[in-house]
Amino acid sequence: MEKEKVRILVAEDEKTLSFFLKKALEEERYEVEVSHSGDEALQKVAEGPFDLIIADLKMPGLGGLQLIKAARVLSGSTKAILMTAYGSDGAESEANRLGLEGYITKPFVMAEMVGLVNRAVGASTP
Repeated sequence: MEKEKVRILVAEDEKTLSFFLKKALEEERYEVEVSHSGDEALQKVAEGPFDLIIADLKMPGLGGLQLIKAARVLSGSTKAILMTAYGSDGAESEANRLGLEGYITKPFVMAEMVGLVNRAVGASTP
């Protein structure tokens, strides 16, 4: 899968983090859109499929897990990474149960997230 054609949706209510995630992923030549709530993210998914959703566990409206479940109803092939500052065994086990491509706790090193994204979409790092 060519990076240029990979569409990623970042669903994160913390605007500074979403800005830097978008910037880092665009530097990797991904096409990135951002939403600041689960409801807004689901609206974007309904408008057109994404290859990968990076979702925060806790956001206004739909939380990350609910967003991912709803997005997969609309597009079953959507991959997902869940990120959270509120890590718990329960959230991680639910992420594993849903077969997510990744689970990462905040704060994280941006290079770690980029590596996780590259592995999730099957892209080789340059």
